[in-house]
Amino acid sequence: MEKALYLRDLKAQHSQGIGLSYSQAIKFHGHNGPFLALGFRIGKEIKRFLKPEGITELLAIVGIEKRKPFTCIIDGLQCSLGTTMGKGNIILRKGKGWVRVKNRKTGKAVKFKIKKEVITRCLNSQDLSQDADEILKEKGENLWFSSWSK
Repeated sequence: MEKALYLRDLKAQHSQGIGLSYSQAIKFHGHNGPFLALGFRIGKEIKRFLKPEGITELLAIVGIEKRKPFTCIIDGLQCSLGTTMGKGNIILRKGKGWVRVKNRKTGKAVKFKIKKEVITRCLNSQDLSQDADEILKEKGENLWFSSWSK
């Protein structure tokens, strides 16, 4: 019974374009970690700017190394943005830590470039949960460079 309520709640959130909470993202991903937190934070910031009304409006292109732990960023993005590999509105490219997202309805777009020192910090993490928590609290300007187009 509890699982059915949980799934109904998730479905309602996605139908409203809200995305998942961070605790739900951890459950989806399997553990807490800085790359998950980084993707989640970027997704929340993008969503705040692009203001999608539906779950298919956003198209995300992610440039990262195609190996763990870099790919954990994708799970964070999927959970916060609502873009998914299954829907085909998140695309993975080889890159050095960037995310571009466009609202296909409004034409607005944003690009985030993760700072090299942040990638290094995440790779050298000795306490995944603590470092993830720090990333969730950190000012965005300390984590990435961003550019917006209207």
